[in-house]
Amino acid sequence: MTGGTVLLHHRGCVAEDDLTLFVAVGYGQRHLSDVVTIVALKPLSNYVNYLAHTPLDPQFSAQVWKAQAKTVG
Repeated sequence: MTGGTVLLHHRGCVAEDDLTLFVAVGYGQRHLSDVVTIVALKPLSNYVNYLAHTPLDPQFSAQVWKAQAKTVG
Protein backbone atom coordinates (compact mmCIF):
# COMPACT_ATOMS: atom_id res chain seq x y z
CA MET A 1 0.00 0.00 0.00
CA THR A 2 1.11 3.57 -0.58
CA GLY A 3 1.59 6.03 2.29
CA GLY A 4 -1.79 7.68 1.77
CA THR A 5 -3.59 4.35 1.44
CA VAL A 6 -2.09 3.05 4.69
CA LEU A 7 -3.03 6.29 6.44
CA LEU A 8 -6.64 6.07 5.23
CA HIS A 9 -6.99 2.33 5.81
CA HIS A 10 -5.86 2.63 9.41
CA ARG A 11 -7.59 5.98 10.01
CA GLY A 12 -4.34 7.68 10.95
CA CYS A 13 -3.10 4.91 13.27
CA VAL A 14 -0.19 3.74 11.12
CA ALA A 15 1.76 0.75 12.44
CA GLU A 16 5.39 1.23 13.40
CA ASP A 17 6.39 -1.34 10.74
CA ASP A 18 4.73 0.79 8.05
CA LEU A 19 6.49 3.92 9.29
CA THR A 20 9.81 2.05 9.30
CA LEU A 21 9.22 0.92 5.71
CA PHE A 22 8.30 4.49 4.70
CA VAL A 23 11.65 5.72 6.05
CA ALA A 24 13.56 2.73 4.63
CA VAL A 25 12.61 3.63 1.07
CA GLY A 26 13.96 7.14 1.51
CA TYR A 27 11.16 9.26 2.90
CA GLY A 28 11.38 11.35 6.05
CA GLN A 29 9.21 13.14 8.59
CA ARG A 30 8.58 16.02 6.18
CA HIS A 31 7.26 13.59 3.58
CA LEU A 32 4.96 12.01 6.16
CA SER A 33 3.58 15.44 7.01
CA ASP A 34 3.03 16.06 3.29
CA VAL A 35 1.05 12.81 2.96
CA VAL A 36 -1.15 13.74 5.93
CA THR A 37 -1.74 17.22 4.47
CA ILE A 38 -2.71 15.86 1.05
CA VAL A 39 -5.03 13.23 2.55
CA ALA A 40 -6.73 15.91 4.69
CA LEU A 41 -6.95 18.45 1.87
CA LYS A 42 -8.91 16.22 -0.50
CA PRO A 43 -12.18 16.01 1.50
CA LEU A 44 -11.85 19.66 2.52
CA SER A 45 -11.64 20.77 -1.12
CA ASN A 46 -14.52 18.46 -2.05
CA TYR A 47 -16.75 19.94 0.68
CA VAL A 48 -15.93 23.53 -0.26
CA ASN A 49 -16.51 22.88 -3.96
CA TYR A 50 -19.82 21.19 -3.19
CA LEU A 51 -21.02 24.05 -0.98
CA ALA A 52 -19.81 26.70 -3.46
CA HIS A 53 -21.38 24.85 -6.42
CA THR A 54 -18.06 25.02 -8.25
CA PRO A 55 -18.62 24.01 -11.88
CA LEU A 56 -16.69 21.04 -13.22
CA ASP A 57 -13.95 21.92 -15.69
CA PRO A 58 -15.09 20.85 -19.18
CA GLN A 59 -12.07 18.62 -19.76
CA PHE A 60 -13.23 16.43 -16.85
CA SER A 61 -16.86 16.07 -17.95
CA ALA A 62 -16.35 12.41 -18.93
CA GLN A 63 -15.44 11.60 -15.30
CA VAL A 64 -18.41 13.36 -13.68
CA TRP A 65 -19.79 11.45 -10.68
CA LYS A 66 -23.44 10.52 -10.80
CA ALA A 67 -25.34 9.17 -7.82
CA GLN A 68 -26.81 5.74 -8.39
CA ALA A 69 -30.42 5.07 -7.51
CA LYS A 70 -30.83 3.12 -4.30
CA THR A 71 -32.45 -0.26 -4.59
CA VAL A 72 -34.72 -1.70 -1.93
CA GLY A 73 -34.89 -5.36 -1.30
